[in-house]
Amino acid sequence: MPSNSLEWATFYISKGWSVLPIWWIADGRCACGDTTCRSPGKHPIGHMVPNGLKSASNEIETINSWANAAPTMNIAIATGAASNLVVLDLDIREIGDDIVDGEYELKMWLASRGIDFPESLVQQTGGGGSHIILDFPSHTGPRPLISSRTNWLPGVDIRADGGYIVAAPSQHISGKFYHWRDGTALSVVSNDLLNILANERRQTNGTPLPAATHSLDVPSLMRDGFRMGERDDGFTRLAGILRGRGDSIDSAYAITKAVWEKTDQNESDYFPLAIAYEKIERGYKRWDAPEELSEAEITWALRSDARATLRAEASTVSASLLTKPLKKTTEHTVTQTQVTKKASESPFISIDIEETIDDDEVDRDPADALDVAGLMDGGELERELPTMLKRGDGKCLIYPGRLHSIYGEPGHGKTWVSLHLVRERLEQHETVAYLDYDEDDGGKSMALRLRSLGVDSGLVRDFLRYLNPQGMGSNQLAWIKLKEQIREWKPTVVIVDTMAPALVELGLNEKDNSEVGAWYAHARWLLRGLKPQAALVIIDHVVKSGEGRGRWARGAGDKLGRLHAAYGVESTVPFSRTNPGHIRLVIAKDRGGEVGREGESAAVVKFNPSNNGQKLEILIDTPESADLSSLVQQHENRKGVVKDRLIVALRNAGIDGLTFSELKRAAKTTGPEGIEVINESIDDGTFAQDDSKRVIRYTLAQK
Repeated sequence: MPSNSLEWATFYISKGWSVLPIWWIADGRCACGDTTCRSPGKHPIGHMVPNGLKSASNEIETINSWANAAPTMNIAIATGAASNLVVLDLDIREIGDDIVDGEYELKMWLASRGIDFPESLVQQTGGGGSHIILDFPSHTGPRPLISSRTNWLPGVDIRADGGYIVAAPSQHISGKFYHWRDGTALSVVSNDLLNILANERRQTNGTPLPAATHSLDVPSLMRDGFRMGERDDGFTRLAGILRGRGDSIDSAYAITKAVWEKTDQNESDYFPLAIAYEKIERGYKRWDAPEELSEAEITWALRSDARATLRAEASTVSASLLTKPLKKTTEHTVTQTQVTKKASESPFISIDIEETIDDDEVDRDPADALDVAGLMDGGELERELPTMLKRGDGKCLIYPGRLHSIYGEPGHGKTWVSLHLVRERLEQHETVAYLDYDEDDGGKSMALRLRSLGVDSGLVRDFLRYLNPQGMGSNQLAWIKLKEQIREWKPTVVIVDTMAPALVELGLNEKDNSEVGAWYAHARWLLRGLKPQAALVIIDHVVKSGEGRGRWARGAGDKLGRLHAAYGVESTVPFSRTNPGHIRLVIAKDRGGEVGREGESAAVVKFNPSNNGQKLEILIDTPESADLSSLVQQHENRKGVVKDRLIVALRNAGIDGLTFSELKRAAKTTGPEGIEVINESIDDGTFAQDDSKRVIRYTLAQK
């Protein structure tokens, strides 16, 4: 094993890696001599490598000369093409009162896309983080460019072309040393991850990052957008810049949309395009509504969320230009008529549109009493039965034409339940419309998930209508176009995943009953006129605290009041892409009374992964008939093994203890049992918690 900087540098170049000499730590500060150094022990020794990263070398003579001049130097390894390496730089960062764990964020992000967490060579950094070192695969053509970037995910940086990492035996400003972990050899980056790194700039799930210094250079903003913490003030300042340089309001909207599309978002802190436009309007201090919209302007408006569309009703454009007339059908048994109807059913649509609707819908005055007795005497009434999301015994959970919610904590499988419903309906040759507000990757995540479920691509092509509706906002023309498409598709099920960003998209607050009600009214307007009516299934989240959760999903109580049926997800044996598990669907509401009573289990959903996570079988069974004892025992056995590992790791750590992130690494599992055992051991007092340091550390409790 190498023992000094020269030996380590020689070892690295023997692997074909290029290295750099960087300043070391002396007397608790950077040896560069700058008392205000912002990168102590991490930046190149300038007089030895005047061209910085371009001076990285794998020549022994050069390395010897550096070591002779600075025998205590820290060492850096150049990444990217210089060493044929991609490095995932995982860190633990303090964000306000929260601790962002890069390893956890990366695992959750990879799992959501069906990509295995890479098992490869790992370096422990002096700051408590880690470097996952990955080799480029062999390429017959040009090697793809992988740009280095910071904050690719919260707590995750990418070190590739144009970057480097500090390497063992370098010393961190904290006094700790970089060192390599034992046991895992260098592996090749997977094609799935490589494609993402080569083509996607920055990911946005996880804990919001703090504001960063960001130049308000307009071309740069159109390329990179704003980061978390910059958005609110950034768009206000952008308005002043655009107005000051003389851009028209329409030009400002186009630029703002381009910047917004590159701006960081996440579900818990979503920044709507409508808010960005409002800031532009305020910056310009006025609005000049166009007297008339041309067909070209309308075409442009259908592709964007320009505020001009919100003034469309003031235009002299006829309704026929806004949307082509809907086709008459022969399937309806009732008389049809073409009417121009004010779309008052939706509080967000004020344009008069031409629709095909039933005579009874046109004629009915909401103030008129309904003929209930006539319905009773007509002899055509039938019990309303659920017909979708079938259990093993043939009983179903979803009512046709009704409103439903499936809600639970993140990662507990509610989206997988909805995808099982998608598969079920596609195999019946029924159309499903899926409005995915959580993803914006061109359908890649959906394709991966459906493929893992074994769904035939031909059925997907013929019967699935998948949309990423982010950015529609209050664009009336876009919503009218979507309504027309839904009428043409005739779906039996419409799925909204998830409700929180769907509300935010329209500028609504999920904690306000009146605004939740407005969203439901808009949803009814969107589906009105379908024959037969489509079932609407909403995927939703719950509050983190179980004590404050109640019977409904996170937010206003009116969410539950509007539903026909609602099911809460309870994870009884957590599952992952490589570990089987199961959840319970618990009845929160069943207005039809056909599934069961409030609080009862409607079904047990079993997840059986195979082929190293590439395939997933989902079985929906009755609570009584599901034999889960073997799964429970397997899970408990895995937890026992994990706990033994953690106890050994804490004994070895002694009084210094381990951070939460270090405990997770010591668990040596990508399954959910690691977190579960850690939390249980903290709660039952097996692990003692030390809050006196900047980052909480854990030790074995003294008994």
